[in-house]
Amino acid sequence: MADRFVRLSERALLPAAAAQMTMPILPLLGVGTPLWSGTELGAMAAPETLPPMAFALLAPVFIGGLVLAGRAQRRSEPGLSQAALPLLALMCMITLWIALSQAGAGPAITYSALLGLVIAGFAAAKACIHLPWAGALTALMAGWLCVVFASETAVLARGLFGLQATDAPWQILFLTWAAAFGAATVLRMQFSASGWALAGLAWGLASLVVHIWATAELNAPAVVFAALSIFGLCALWTFSPPAPCLDRQMP
Repeated sequence: MADRFVRLSERALLPAAAAQMTMPILPLLGVGTPLWSGTELGAMAAPETLPPMAFALLAPVFIGGLVLAGRAQRRSEPGLSQAALPLLALMCMITLWIALSQAGAGPAITYSALLGLVIAGFAAAKACIHLPWAGALTALMAGWLCVVFASETAVLARGLFGLQATDAPWQILFLTWAAAFGAATVLRMQFSASGWALAGLAWGLASLVVHIWATAELNAPAVVFAALSIFGLCALWTFSPPAPCLDRQMP
């Protein structure tokens, strides 16, 4: 029974990978709004929202997911079958979160889906830590999700406190930074110590810095946020104890 369930999970990976690749294309066909449509609140840019540059990471992740699904069908990578269920959960949660975001679901519903996606991403990164390709892909995604989680947490806080896009930029950006590195610390200590997770985290943070500087035009906060991000990345790599039995090096 267990082997049959694993095999069903492997077979489901291919349609799940195809579905997650299709979702970001739908707004180009007039269905829904792009993920980054929240980059602006009112007439001004909110500094904590992720710009289109941040979501560029999804392209290699989705293509890699399609390749992994094909390898799972052929069983060409030893150990991939044991990670099929976590990978399937991750792909399904990505699809659900993108669908809700693009459909304009309420903030509470979208944020709840994002929390599920973060949990699925962390679990997949841990399940695939000893698999070269799958480990790199899931760790990259998990690191990037830390920034998405932080951004959406700050956006939710802004809405709860009734703040406009230009209100309390320092406080909101510090909340974003703290949430990102809080999630990244949990990821590194309990789930995956792969350098690819730090790469995904760095890409998301760099995207935010560019957005804060160029779009929100908050130069001083952008410099401080960049400095804190560099410090945080160095501290994560150097000082935080990695998850037990996980390699500190990139897969």
